[in-house]
Amino acid sequence: GAMPRLTSLYLCGNGIGDDGMAFLAAALRRGGLSSLEALYLGRNHIGDAGIDSLASSCSARGGLSRCRLLQLSYNQFGDAGLSAFAAAASERRAFPKLERLWLNHNDYFELGSIALAQALDGGFLKGLRELHIDDPESVLIKVTGMKAACKTRSITLGAGRVLQPWKTAPRRHKCAGKMRVGIGIEPIDWEDGPAPGSYVKMTSIGKGPLSGPT
Repeated sequence: GAMPRLTSLYLCGNGIGDDGMAFLAAALRRGGLSSLEALYLGRNHIGDAGIDSLASSCSARGGLSRCRLLQLSYNQFGDAGLSAFAAAASERRAFPKLERLWLNHNDYFELGSIALAQALDGGFLKGLRELHIDDPESVLIKVTGMKAACKTRSITLGAGRVLQPWKTAPRRHKCAGKMRVGIGIEPIDWEDGPAPGSYVKMTSIGKGPLSGPT
């Protein structure tokens, strides 16, 4: 069913894969997550087909049109997946409000980087202010034009070292009557990876405060 009031969806570490992404894309295409502002999809074994499914469901007024944060770290998509994402942005004006994008620790290389750089040069992803990749100072980022495009657009390039939507556990989060969902596990430090005692497990769904385990 639809969740029109859902604003933040946390699905990290659930092994969603490309098949799961196809189901998520279908929900986005139907408008079932029309208010979504933050989507966390890290560590889910998402490949090129999964990113293509996501991208194909998005447009200027369609899926993720209100999304401000998209986290795709530690997946498996390559040039084809990132090129599909860039094409959705440039050809269908997708992700018009996206401000923060995490792409670090994936398998894309030159072609995908060029595609994203061209989308940025073309003035698409107009709201983007923060882009996280593996190494902002790498030769790849310079020769593909991504660094120059980000500089022209005043987009901050980061290394995606830490992403902590819930920094401590337990912690309560006021939702102002809107819905937030957390499903899965999140390592406290994304750069260092899993460590004993470093996980926050979030399994609550519904209105009102959301807290971690006690």
